[in-house]
Amino acid sequence: TGLSGVQCKRRGNSIDTGEIAEGDLRDEVAKALKFQPRLQGDFILATTGARDAKIQEVAREITQDHQARGLFSVHVFAWEDIQGEIGKHTSVFATHFGDLVATVRDFDRDRPDDVSRESYPAAAYARGSGALAIAVSVRDGGASLDSEHQAQIDAIRAILKKGNAELALEQGEALRARVWAAASAPAKAHLLALIGHAKLELGDDQAAAKLLIETVVHASTDAPSQANAALGHMLQGSEKAARTWANMALAQVPSSAIAVQVAAILDERSDDDVLAAYEATFGARSELFSALGERARRRLDLTAAAAWFAKAAELAPDAANTLAIAGQMAIDRISFRVGVCGIPTAPEREELQRSVELIERAWSLVKDDGARRARVAWIARRTVAKQLLGTIDAGVSADEVLALGGDRAEFIMLRVSVASGAGDHEKVIELVDRLADPPPDMRGARAAARANRGDLVGSLAEWERILPLDLPPDLREQ
Repeated sequence: TGLSGVQCKRRGNSIDTGEIAEGDLRDEVAKALKFQPRLQGDFILATTGARDAKIQEVAREITQDHQARGLFSVHVFAWEDIQGEIGKHTSVFATHFGDLVATVRDFDRDRPDDVSRESYPAAAYARGSGALAIAVSVRDGGASLDSEHQAQIDAIRAILKKGNAELALEQGEALRARVWAAASAPAKAHLLALIGHAKLELGDDQAAAKLLIETVVHASTDAPSQANAALGHMLQGSEKAARTWANMALAQVPSSAIAVQVAAILDERSDDDVLAAYEATFGARSELFSALGERARRRLDLTAAAAWFAKAAELAPDAANTLAIAGQMAIDRISFRVGVCGIPTAPEREELQRSVELIERAWSLVKDDGARRARVAWIARRTVAKQLLGTIDAGVSADEVLALGGDRAEFIMLRVSVASGAGDHEKVIELVDRLADPPPDMRGARAAARANRGDLVGSLAEWERILPLDLPPDLREQ
């Protein structure tokens, strides 16, 4: 009790990262004894240097002597002690890191109670015309961080868990620029992982892979970092390295969702054997069934893939990526069987409708514009399903794909297919004209559209230009 004092200690004009010597401490204590009004509580010597066990022992010895004489206690606060104290006091944290507090405050109002320990899924990455890759989950890291950096990283993680990937990436990059030089190795690893997963959410796979692999440069024995490195190597196609890091992570934490998925995907055993092996330690969880679905998709077994992903969706009814993967996989399986212009059976129509509902439910859960752009293949597959179902809003769905994905050839050709099926000949011509180098089937669609508009001369000229090309038999016959 009584008045306390703090003396900040550094030398010259630069931050002193050296140790406080015993003489320094005793000199400052001697000065503190002369303070007016008199100190009766604590005297703290605060330094930017590292914590030193020897100087802490000297402080304790001085305190014991002072207590016997009714004087103040003596403490030395190293930089890590100061960071720890800041992390304990939210008002102090808000004063010095207001940018983070302001951005996360709105999200905290309605944040689920268990958000600090929940997993969040990364993107169901769509490549090409809608091929699927694994939906991974990432949890809070396991390494112990200093309080200051832990609080900042947790704040950004909460933003990412709420689905605001662009904001999380912006805040993560800003934090990295601000604290990197002073951050501990575990904090660097966690920050790289956070930025990497934000980039994954936004579809920047290769940039994310490099960051995830870099985490083990700073925390090579940390299981979450090892799991992230495994994912990064898998994204880069380095399967041997991915297996190695996944197995290292699982040796420490058998329940690591990322490590289990990477290991399961790359496991050369049968699906049944893989399920039995990982279910024993990981449990019958959505992430495991998603991994089994990805295995099946990679070997082009669309029926098995659809079944595994459907099981994953049952176990995670509010996980956007899992729902979308299940829907996409069912649509791919049916469209592969009947073709884009084919006629699905009655059970297939019911499955297509359920798949559309899954994708639309998933889409409603993704709020971030950048994350939606990264998932444009979801809407492309929904468009295929609507086309097979013959719904009147298939064109609206295809237009949404173009608005999100831009004039990529695959999306223009999807819109051409929908317009052709709907008899919108003007739209077919306008769309094919937007292609820089239309393939023969698109040029054939334009020729047919011109004929249907009554432009027989233009149609004939188009067909005559197409005929000398190397054509598949059905197009040549047309």
